[in-house]
Amino acid sequence: MSIGAGVALAKLARHPLIGAQYPAVQQAANAIAGPSHRNVGTVGGNLCLDTRCIYYNQSEWWRNANSYCLKHRGGRCHVAPQGDSCFAAFSGDLAPAMLVLGAEVDIVGSEGRRRIPLSELYVEDGRAHLTLKPGELLTAVHLPARPPASAFQKMRNRGAIDYPLAGVAVAMALDGKNVATLRIALTGTNSRPFLVAGTGALAGTPLDPKLFSDVERLLRKQVQPMRTTLTSPNYRRVAATALARRLISDLAARAWERIGLTWGGIPWGHRLAACTIRNACPGSPSSTALSNSPAHPSSACQAMDKPSQLDHCCSRNDMTGGIHAPFADDNLPAGVARWCHHLRHKGDPRRSGAGADL
Repeated sequence: MSIGAGVALAKLARHPLIGAQYPAVQQAANAIAGPSHRNVGTVGGNLCLDTRCIYYNQSEWWRNANSYCLKHRGGRCHVAPQGDSCFAAFSGDLAPAMLVLGAEVDIVGSEGRRRIPLSELYVEDGRAHLTLKPGELLTAVHLPARPPASAFQKMRNRGAIDYPLAGVAVAMALDGKNVATLRIALTGTNSRPFLVAGTGALAGTPLDPKLFSDVERLLRKQVQPMRTTLTSPNYRRVAATALARRLISDLAARAWERIGLTWGGIPWGHRLAACTIRNACPGSPSSTALSNSPAHPSSACQAMDKPSQLDHCCSRNDMTGGIHAPFADDNLPAGVARWCHHLRHKGDPRRSGAGADL
C-alpha cells in the first residue's frame, strides 16, 4: 500500500484497509493529538515532526533568560551540560508503527527521486534528526502487502492530545507456540524513532518468561530517555518495557484465539483464566502461593487486584504445555473482578465446563 505524505491523519485512521491490515498504523494515527488536529495534520508532517525538549519548547523570553540551548542559538545542552550532544526527543506516533512493518519512503528533491527504508530517514541527533537534504521532501510511504500482526500503544500524561512519553509498536508472527518474527520500535524516548536491535535472534524461541526477559534486556540497553520532559527518564524506560510486554502478549493471545488454541478447554482469549486458576503471584504484595490445583481461587483473586501484580503473576506461572505469557491489557481490573466472581460462585471452569461465556 502507498500512502501520500499529504494524507490527513483522520483519513488514514478511518481507512478500512489500514484497520484490517495495519492495525498498529491505525492505532498510532488515532493516538495523535486530538480530533481537530488529526483533521489537518498529515502523514508526512507526523513522520517529520521536530524533536522536543522542556528547555527548547518554551517562550522566547524564557529561552533567552536561560541563554538558549544547544538545539537553538545556545552552546550548551541543559539536559546534559557536560556533553556536546542534543538529546531532544522525537515524539511522532506513526514512525514506530511503520518501522515495525518495514515501511519505505519516497524522497524527492532537486537531484531526483529516491526510495529508502523509513529507518534511514532518522539519526540520533536532537538538533538534526532527519537525513533530508536541503530542498528535499518526503512524498509517500509504502507499506508491505502482507504484513504480520501489529499493535501500538503509548504512555502519556493525559489520555488525549499529549505527545508520547514512551510509545511502542510491535509486529509479530507466531509459529504455533514459538515466535517466528518479532520487531519492536519506539518513539518518545530517544532523538529518533528506532527499531530495537537484536529481536531477530529471538525467532524460533517459545513465548515464555525467558523471551520477555530477553526483550526487557534489549530495551534497557537501547532505550535512552533523558530529562527532556517533566516525567523522569527511568519511569519512561520502565513504561516502554511494560508496553512492549503488553503488546507482545496481546498479539499472542489474539493469534492463539484465531487458531483455537486452548488451555484446559479454556480459550486463550480469556486472558486471565490460566493465570487466575493456576496460582497466585509469588513475590507480589499480599500474595499467597498456591499449588498447581485451583484449591484456593479466592486467594488468587485477592492477590491479583492490581494490573502490576497480575502482569507479574502471568509472566511467571508455568501453564500447561509449557506456554508462558503475561496477559495484560487496559481492561484488567474489570476482567479480574469478572473472573474472580466466576470462580467464587461457579467453581473451576476446567471441571464445570463453564467459562465460555465470559
